[in-house]
Amino acid sequence: MANLPRHFGTDASLDPRTLKVLSEWLVANAGSFRRVVRDPVQPPQDRISQSTWFVQKHREIDARVWRRPAIGSAARCDACHSAAEQGQFSEHDVYMPK
Repeated sequence: MANLPRHFGTDASLDPRTLKVLSEWLVANAGSFRRVVRDPVQPPQDRISQSTWFVQKHREIDARVWRRPAIGSAARCDACHSAAEQGQFSEHDVYMPK
């Protein structure tokens, strides 16, 4: 949240009140489940899709799958995880578009 003026090449700055509200929400709702606790080292470019946990969890997916038009990239969680918007990423509910 402290780097929003340089958010992956875009200025995503917020007014102080909105920044405070969102920061408090993020802290209160941050994942604490042992599998998703951040590694001590930030992933390259601060991308979750490049974190050790993500790479390990998705190790069986060939790089060509990420480039399918219906998926686009590893950042499109909702392309394969139908309940991603609800924060549910069970491997039992995965559908990989052709």
